[in-house]
Amino acid sequence: MKIQNVADDAFRRYGKVLEGYDFTELLKEMKHTPVPEDVTYVPSVEEMEALPVAKELQNKGYGGLPIEIGYCNGHNKKLNGLEYHRSSEITYEELLRLASAVRRGGLLSRKAGLLTIHMGDGKEALSKLFRALKESEVPLSTFLPTHVARNSALLEEAIEWIKAGGQADFTAGETSSGGTAHLMAYAMDKGADSSRMTLSSDAFGSQPRFDEQGRCTGLSYSTSRVLHDELVNLVQREGFPLETALTFITCNPAHVLRMEAQKGCIAEGADADLVLLGQALSIDGVFARGRQMVKNGQAIVKGRFE
Repeated sequence: MKIQNVADDAFRRYGKVLEGYDFTELLKEMKHTPVPEDVTYVPSVEEMEALPVAKELQNKGYGGLPIEIGYCNGHNKKLNGLEYHRSSEITYEELLRLASAVRRGGLLSRKAGLLTIHMGDGKEALSKLFRALKESEVPLSTFLPTHVARNSALLEEAIEWIKAGGQADFTAGETSSGGTAHLMAYAMDKGADSSRMTLSSDAFGSQPRFDEQGRCTGLSYSTSRVLHDELVNLVQREGFPLETALTFITCNPAHVLRMEAQKGCIAEGADADLVLLGQALSIDGVFARGRQMVKNGQAIVKGRFE
C-alpha cells in the first residue's frame, strides 16, 4: 500500500486542505494530548473548540454550521479509519440560493423547478424551510422534503408544513413506529391534506448497513418492491380506500412534478403506464408506455444484465 500525503493530487477529489488560518494556539493544545503506542481518537475537545481559530473555521470554512475539534493520536499499523458521508449539510443562505436557482430553472424550462431535500435525523428538522417560508419570496411549491417520517419530531413538523400548504414525501419501507403506512394515516388524522402527500422508494439507490454503534458496516441497494408493499399496507392494514391509497404514488407525485397530463392518470394522450392488480392486490401485469413488462405476475422484459 502506498501512503500518500494529504496535499497530493490523489486527495483532490475528496476535498481540499483549508489554508490561511493561524493554528498556533491549536498546536499548543495538541502538545498536551497523549500519543499512545496504539491509537486514541477524541472527536471533541472543549479547550480546542474554545479557541478563536475554532470560531473562524466554523464561520469561514463551514458556513456557520456547528463543528467539533479533536484529535487522533498514536501509531497506526493498519487501515482502520475510513468514514462514509452520504451528503453535505447546507446553510440557510445556501438553501435560499439553491431554491432561487431551481425556481428560475423551472420557469425557463417550463418544468416544476423542484428542490428535493433529503431529511436526516438532525434536531433542526424543517426549521430552515419554515424560516424560508417566513422570510423569503420563494414559493412553498419549490421545496419537497423527503424521508419526513424518520422520527416523531420530524413527522410532526412535516404535518405542520403540509397544513401550511407545502408538500411532503414519505419513504416506503420505514419500520419504526408502526411503519410508513401507519405514519401516513397518523398524519392525515392530525389534519394533513392527503393531496399534498406523496410516497416514494429509494429504488436501487445505495442503502448502507449500520451496527448498534451507528457505524457503517457495508452497502447494499434499496428495492422498489417496498412501494407496492406500502400500497397493500395502506389498504389492508390501515383501511384506506384503494382509490385514495393509489393517489400517493400516481396523481399526487405527477402533480408535484407538473406532469399531470402525462403521468398518474389514465387518459387519451397520456403515457400508458399501467399496473394490473389481482384480488389480493398482487401485481398481475405491468405496462410501461404501452409496452407490456409483466404478464401473469412474471417479468417478460428484462434488463441487460438480468
